[in-house]
Amino acid sequence: MDFWLCFTCPAHFCELLSGDLGSSAIFLENLIGQVLQSFLLIAVAVAVELDFSLSESMYFLHIHIRCSAHFATISYEPEVVKLEIEDVVSQVLLQCFWEVYYSEC
Repeated sequence: MDFWLCFTCPAHFCELLSGDLGSSAIFLENLIGQVLQSFLLIAVAVAVELDFSLSESMYFLHIHIRCSAHFATISYEPEVVKLEIEDVVSQVLLQCFWEVYYSEC
């Protein structure tokens, strides 16, 4: 199962440097990967895209998640798995951002 999670995060009280989006995206991908390793199912962050809008002072995150699970052997529905992954990813993003908002991809 592949899906995208998208978030917007205001830049105030942010731990990332807006001038180095490439390094910040790699840092976030590693951070998200660490939290997904402890997830019950096999889930990995395939890609993290990070954009910054200076006029809005806002970060835009697009996270590609790949989840490999045999849902027939586990009592999880794919939509429930997506919501649980969204929950843990948004919690880990709070380590870098003061506020994290889910947005439609």
